[in-house]
Amino acid sequence: MARTNQASGGALSGDLSGIRLDGAAAEPEVLTQIIISNALFPSRRALMPLLDGRSLARLNACARAFGKRDETGRSFCENVARERVLPLMRAHLGGVRSIGGNAERLNQNFLTRCYEYLAQEGELLFPPEGRTTPRWPPRWPQRRGFATALHACDAFEAGPAAAWAAASAVLQLAVEAMRTCPPENRPRGDEVRADALRARRDAILARRGLCGVIIYTRTNTPADGAALSALVESQGGSSWAWD
Repeated sequence: MARTNQASGGALSGDLSGIRLDGAAAEPEVLTQIIISNALFPSRRALMPLLDGRSLARLNACARAFGKRDETGRSFCENVARERVLPLMRAHLGGVRSIGGNAERLNQNFLTRCYEYLAQEGELLFPPEGRTTPRWPPRWPQRRGFATALHACDAFEAGPAAAWAAASAVLQLAVEAMRTCPPENRPRGDEVRADALRARRDAILARRGLCGVIIYTRTNTPADGAALSALVESQGGSSWAWD
């Protein structure tokens, strides 16, 4: 963890010129860097050396406009992020709730598992566009979970990586729910698990760039090779090696 807290300059660009003060939208990459920096730099002073004077002014203007906390203790932006995340969570967890069983702390367990999948394998399976290896510092550093609602909102908008992590979390929670659910609900549990497996597969297929796929078969004949070659080509694959 000591390495992730160093102000190396890699976590946040020193120029926040992508942030506009005229009401226009900020560049998504700049916002992502700020959110990551918030998780990696708990001390505000550790962040300051990375910003020039103009960037400090922009950051101050944003903080004054959107950083004030209300009676709930959350800022305007945090409330907006929370409003975006909650409906997504309800949609993902609808199937798990229908199984029954022990649903205590389901929302929190879902968020925790989503983050675990993102931190452990998210950037290995879904490297940043234009790269073949994860970035440093990572978008989802090893920690116990999302730092804030803003952090969670950013993750849920991460495209196929978010869909894969959410489906993986749903699959795990569905298996756990089936251990304590009424016997008559087990068929519903099987349906939720099957849906989650399909969602995981679809997320992997939706990732950008080339990827390698290993297929194991029970037999080893030329006919198997021909059938697998046809399958790879039908899915847009460009090459196939039979071993």
